[in-house]
Amino acid sequence: MPALTAWSTLALAVIAGIALFGARGQIKEARKLRKSTSRAYVTVHAEGDKETQTINLHVTNAGLTHAENVRVTIDPPLEAAASWIDHD
Repeated sequence: MPALTAWSTLALAVIAGIALFGARGQIKEARKLRKSTSRAYVTVHAEGDKETQTINLHVTNAGLTHAENVRVTIDPPLEAAASWIDHD
């Protein structure tokens, strides 16, 4: 009877080890999912109005966290504003 208990305990330890190994993969995937869903997703949309010769620039953050250091580059630069655009 003690031998049966020892083998049962060993089998249980092996099964627990396999479960732990499988759980590590799930934890890694959960971390990746959490990071990707908590990012800032910034979109830029421009609408031109020929009548007033203006451009409305809409910058939107669709993510769950705030966006930092957002830069918008217009390529090619607008010709009407070419004289006062600061080129790096």
